[in-house]
Amino acid sequence: MKFITPVLTSLLLSIATLLPTVSFADVPIKFLELNDNNDYEVFRTAQKNTDKVTMIIFSNKISAADKNTNCNLCDWLETKTMQELVNERSKILSPYIVYNNANSEFIRTRKYQIGDVFPAASFLIKGKHWRTFKFGELTPDWLIEVIDFVYEEQKK
Repeated sequence: MKFITPVLTSLLLSIATLLPTVSFADVPIKFLELNDNNDYEVFRTAQKNTDKVTMIIFSNKISAADKNTNCNLCDWLETKTMQELVNERSKILSPYIVYNNANSEFIRTRKYQIGDVFPAASFLIKGKHWRTFKFGELTPDWLIEVIDFVYEEQKK
């Protein structure tokens, strides 16, 4: 176990994808879906707030109703378990979801270098991108650990 922890830490620190420098203001305790034509403006106006950890989920679904994808973690993120996770951490976590469809500013304008990022979860600390993890690298339990770790980093 002593060997695995440094390896996992090293893996966490080595996996990164650049995203815009943003953080988000308070949101309702649910996902804000960034899949309309105003994604970019949401990011632009939210850059000033750095008091929360931001989790941006890049789903490979085209909408919340899409059940045709094989993404167990995507489905888990939309469950009661995830909502409980968000509720427990509502003072520290702002979760957002970006669907992989033509209306997404990320996809439509290619303003951000996402590449083959779907599905993934990105974390921002104090308004700065920290890490992006592909869902194949995350399990629900590990995702919770990452959220808690990022929160501890946010407090520093």
